[in-house]
Amino acid sequence: MKVSKKVYSAMMGMALGFVMSLLMSFVMLAVSLGFVQGFLLIWLQSFGLSFLVSIPIGMVAAPLTERALRAVLCVQE
Repeated sequence: MKVSKKVYSAMMGMALGFVMSLLMSFVMLAVSLGFVQGFLLIWLQSFGLSFLVSIPIGMVAAPLTERALRAVLCVQE
């Protein structure tokens, strides 16, 4: 399937947000609470909230970060 660079960037941002939210919410919850009764439900709620927050942040931060790195590192396209 062929998609535009803009669509690919959006899909990549959402996929990265999903994976990072999934893993980070699990690790941070396990570290702060331990594996308590109801851990799975608490983790799923935490993951859902972090995923909803990570998507808009990733959609804004990723292009800005890429632009800044390209400027600083003089990357040619």
